[in-house]
Amino acid sequence: QMHACLLKKTRGRLPAPQLFADFYMPQLGELCVAFSRGDVRTFESNLDTHQDLYVKKEVLMQLYKLRMLLYRNLFKRAYLCIKSVRGQATRISLSDLHTIAVAAGWDVDQEELECILATLIQQGYIKGKLDPAREAVMLSRTAPFWREKATV
Repeated sequence: QMHACLLKKTRGRLPAPQLFADFYMPQLGELCVAFSRGDVRTFESNLDTHQDLYVKKEVLMQLYKLRMLLYRNLFKRAYLCIKSVRGQATRISLSDLHTIAVAAGWDVDQEELECILATLIQQGYIKGKLDPAREAVMLSRTAPFWREKATV
């Protein structure tokens, strides 16, 4: 059942906090909150602190796989913040994203950030393209971030 809980995260849905209490794992509740906020510092700290527990419960590798979605959540929050200030955010400079990532506690250089953005775009989590000439990411005007489709 714990694996099903993590699968929900990969599909963009967050389990209810009560679920973590039922499994006596409030650590996952903290991780879930950090994941939804794109809080890299808290997410990584939680993984480091509770690594032995996650290995014992056989979920550590699944949590590592959630990192790309964590980064997507961080970029989405950055997009929403920039959009609220500028009124539009179809082009965001890599230096702005780097500044936001470092402020979120993510120790990343700009080249690695660009590679991760390229991977997120390639995997369909972000709709857009990288513009190396302008050192920016060009986002779709409509729904630049992946959302789970409703299932019938």
